[in-house]
Amino acid sequence: MSRWSASDVDVGGVRLHYSRRGSGPPVVLAHGVLDSGPCWTRVAEALEHDHELIAYDARFHGRSDAPADNQWHGVDDFVGLVVGLGLDRPAAIGHSLGAATVAGALAARPDLLRAAVVADPPWTAQPIDASGLGAVMGMFRDAITGKSVEEVVAFGRGMNPTWTSSELEPWAESKLQFRGFDAAPSIAATIGDDWRATVAAARVPVLLVTGGDAAKGRIVTPEIAAEAQRLASGVEVVCIEQAGHNVQRDGFDEFVAAVTDFLARG
Repeated sequence: MSRWSASDVDVGGVRLHYSRRGSGPPVVLAHGVLDSGPCWTRVAEALEHDHELIAYDARFHGRSDAPADNQWHGVDDFVGLVVGLGLDRPAAIGHSLGAATVAGALAARPDLLRAAVVADPPWTAQPIDASGLGAVMGMFRDAITGKSVEEVVAFGRGMNPTWTSSELEPWAESKLQFRGFDAAPSIAATIGDDWRATVAAARVPVLLVTGGDAAKGRIVTPEIAAEAQRLASGVEVVCIEQAGHNVQRDGFDEFVAAVTDFLARG
């Protein structure tokens, strides 16, 4: 098993922290809001024998810069990272906000990626209410302020009792590292972009991984997944029935199996 090798890249004057491990065709990992690159460690360990994994911290997250203007530029940062690292048509895996970023990059730069996995992206029948995202972020801010990593791990375990310590520890650290609470309106505006137009613009294979458990906060419904397939012929769908929004954590084995098969064909 390899270890992460960390470095930074400048994208438009913003320093993005990233880590690499494994060998083979490159795969860029884009995390969700309040997470960070190390939250992908367990997935990366499962894929590293066949792929080089590049996990980065989005702006405001992890060890990357937190620009004072509080503006979110997720797609531009992602494209800048891929170009800045000289990656030749990598695949990408994104979760939640990271899935929206990866999908946005497919539309903005159709030549950039060879394939994409989007795990429970914020695709809904009606635009997501920006105040709802702000409320979730505010809940986390109130819950973790002044807490230690161990205390945040305990908080996370209470919400997600089936998650392993290897999932909860980077999850907790990422919450304490986050410096983008004032950027919530800008992040929410991006989430509110027209996902249908984005999907319709995809020109490479896309694996949409959804959760089947609405009680655990899954976002993409079966109806939305079917609509995505109608919009682009290259969209495949895998639903992990016991998973909620955090499909890669709630249904780890099934997620890794689906992604491994997809990347082998992509």
